[in-house]
Amino acid sequence: QQETLFLTKNFIDRYLSQTPVGRNNLQLVGITCMLIASKYEEMHAPSIVDFIQMTENSYTRDDVINCEIEVLSVLEF
Repeated sequence: QQETLFLTKNFIDRYLSQTPVGRNNLQLVGITCMLIASKYEEMHAPSIVDFIQMTENSYTRDDVINCEIEVLSVLEF
């Protein structure tokens, strides 16, 4: 949904304004913010595995979970 996309962008912007992220982890931050936004906005949010597959398995489930904890912490959820 459009709301999910806008919320994802908001999370990414807020996170990147507070935390430096290297190029190699930018995609991880993006899928993690989309995962968080989809949990918030969607009735049936995609699973972590779906997001990992979008990155052609560049990251593990633990990578996404750890990044999710970090993003939520920085954004003070």
